[in-house]
Amino acid sequence: MLRVKVDTTEIETALRRVQGEKQIPFAIASALTKTVIDAQKFVRGKLAESFTIRSPWVAKGIRITPATKTTLAAAVGSVDPFMERQAVGGEKTAKSGAVAIPQVGRGRPRTTIKSATRPAKWPKAQLRRPTVFAGSVAGRPGVWQRVKVDGKPRLRLLYWLRPSVEVKPRWPLLAEVETVVRTRWPTNATNAIGRALRTAR
Repeated sequence: MLRVKVDTTEIETALRRVQGEKQIPFAIASALTKTVIDAQKFVRGKLAESFTIRSPWVAKGIRITPATKTTLAAAVGSVDPFMERQAVGGEKTAKSGAVAIPQVGRGRPRTTIKSATRPAKWPKAQLRRPTVFAGSVAGRPGVWQRVKVDGKPRLRLLYWLRPSVEVKPRWPLLAEVETVVRTRWPTNATNAIGRALRTAR
């Protein structure tokens, strides 16, 4: 989760003048929560600018942790561990065996860069076929398929096999959230002050 930090001096000062300390935690929690909700919506809407979106589940994984009167902190981020690497970079290491990198093209796991690699095309499923094998060809480890091209036997590379893959950051999550905080926090703080004053006892 990416934590949102904001300056709450203005909202605290405004409420302290008219209501004392009682309403300050309520107002801050309300404004923080509304801001991370705005950030969640914004980040979800921007996903297609950084990724090829093949299904809605990545967007659904972007969640928030709301603030409360006793915990004046809010968070927005993804529940999917692999998305952290997309935001900050890092190494993807195979849990066992190797990392399989699907190749793109006719007869390969992905026909286009935007197409999904369906379960029937995953390495384990492919290796059940008699024409497919895993091994090193000319020093290149991969999953290969024996095919014929113009009647001549050929090998088609389906997957590269690597012990690890370096993932470069491609998801500007921090910049996107900072944009929302900068543009939405003043309005959300003002609205929270108004609600606090209206509901004060």
